Amino acid sequence: MGKMKKSILLIFIVFCSLQLIAQNNDEFTGIANYSIRLAGDIFLFDGKLIFTSTESFFVYKQNKDKRWIKESDDRMKGQLVITDSNGYQIYTDLRNKKMKVREICRVDQALIYSDSVNIKWQLEDEQKIIKGLKCGKAQGHFRGRDYIAWYALDIPSSAGPWKFNGLPGLIIKVEESKNEVFIVLSSLKMEENIKIPHLASGTEMSLQGFLKNMEASYEEEFIKNAAAINQLQSEFPDIEINNAMPQKRPVTELNYK
Repeated sequence: MGKMKKSILLIFIVFCSLQLIAQNNDEFTGIANYSIRLAGDIFLFDGKLIFTSTESFFVYKQNKDKRWIKESDDRMKGQLVITDSNGYQIYTDLRNKKMKVREICRVDQALIYSDSVNIKWQLEDEQKIIKGLKCGKAQGHFRGRDYIAWYALDIPSSAGPWKFNGLPGLIIKVEESKNEVFIVLSSLKMEENIKIPHLASGTEMSLQGFLKNMEASYEEEFIKNAAAINQLQSEFPDIEINNAMPQKRPVTELNYK
């Protein structure tokens, strides 16, 4: 009888421990705001991550103008962003790393494709404080680029901004080795009863179909831009006007070689 009581007591303790872990995991839901600059971007953009223990939703580059020219403070440098009021969105099922990604290809043409990201992070011993949070360091390779990520040790969520996830804490900062990608937390609010939004409308297609559309769209934009420059050059022949838009679409994680 004594052994049976001990066994029942042990089962009860384990059950209570699992219940406590589940409750604690449920508490780690919230909204995190980031500054984000991806490959091909000139500026930092605002991004927002809504996360629970099983799902996340990231949105950035929202704007009421469908052809949005983001400028520097001195207006000497600008970046054209084709977008809409819903912006670029990523839904992630954190349990299987499956994603649905919404991006804008042309004006009034939002495309949705499926993606899967499983970065093999290498955890390191180094720690530091970022935005008031104690963070651990990890390194990983993702589609042609090397990254360092910092994750919150006290927020055991595997969520992160953009397509980054899979660490034992909420991702707070991401740095790429050539500084072509940079993401950092700007604010964080832990909230209960979080609801993950659905992706806004768009045309669903394969990843390869999406890439073909993006290549064609970029080529069209380059030709249009070059024609506008030629027109200006003919009107003002004494002023040299260069096309700042590269002839080839900048290399992102999807079209790297």
